[in-house]
Amino acid sequence: MVQRRTLLRAGFGAPLILPGRMLHAQGTSWPGERQAKIIVPLAPGGTADLLARLIAQRLTERAEGRATVVVENRTGAGNAIGWAAAARAAPDGNTALFTDNSLAMAIPLRQEMGFDPRTDLVPVTRVADLAPVFCVPNESPYRTIGDLVAAAKARPEAINYGSGGNGSAPHLATEYFSHVAGIRMTHVGYRGMAQATQDLAGGRVSFIISTQPTVAGLLGAGSRIRIIAVGTGSRHPALPDVPTVKEAGLHYELSFWFGLFAPKGTPPALVTAMQEAVAASVSDPASRRKMEEMGATFVLSTPDAFRADIATEAGLWSSIVRERQIRIE
Repeated sequence: MVQRRTLLRAGFGAPLILPGRMLHAQGTSWPGERQAKIIVPLAPGGTADLLARLIAQRLTERAEGRATVVVENRTGAGNAIGWAAAARAAPDGNTALFTDNSLAMAIPLRQEMGFDPRTDLVPVTRVADLAPVFCVPNESPYRTIGDLVAAAKARPEAINYGSGGNGSAPHLATEYFSHVAGIRMTHVGYRGMAQATQDLAGGRVSFIISTQPTVAGLLGAGSRIRIIAVGTGSRHPALPDVPTVKEAGLHYELSFWFGLFAPKGTPPALVTAMQEAVAASVSDPASRRKMEEMGATFVLSTPDAFRADIATEAGLWSSIVRERQIRIE
């Protein structure tokens, strides 16, 4: 969980956009003189992929022919294939990782990945947050979070919910909600949130926690699902009429974040250069508008602030995994 004060802290200290073609930290620039690669462990076309491609495009434009930045999707094993590929890459700035909260969630869940996310990946910067949206089928009797909680308490484990798979960010986000609400629901894991959303629309599951871009195609006129709450600390600008979970009296506050990492051993000056380059590449109004169109909120942090956020989340997820008895088979 990222409390509001943490979000605010993450935004403070972000560097101003510096003039000139490339940014330099202690004589180091990023990208260098050749092609750099950003590994995305999630599927093409998803929010992480689209954000990473926006960053890669802007970095390439700023390099003005000196270098290019490309995105490589390395999916599988619950994102662990992409994480491991980045962790094992040379610490020379030619390989970076762009991933989401599931990395922090993996710390207490996955003991046998062949690398340690806490020591083998260097946090560079948090880039964007997405609000969790709480969704039910359009014909669902649950009009509010209070309705859902009351029904789950009356019939423990009778309500089922979908997620993008065991150990995915939506899975743990929902178990965190269940913990806060004092309820038990039955988890139905899918290969991705697109499938879970389609089954929600078809009434085969009763509830999901997702993101607005994932469910956007099923909202509006003739909608097949409804958003009954958002999981952020305050109402989301894109959904001003949708109440927060906190307004229902539950102490739940979460953002799905996306951020950049470097392999272990990357020199501190290069990490700083990477952070500054990303800050400059997506701080312009056009990039921010593209992020907003994806439902993302622009958030930049220093490496130290991002590392602190991850440590805080890992502590939360450790307690949720233990209390809810979550296992990765």
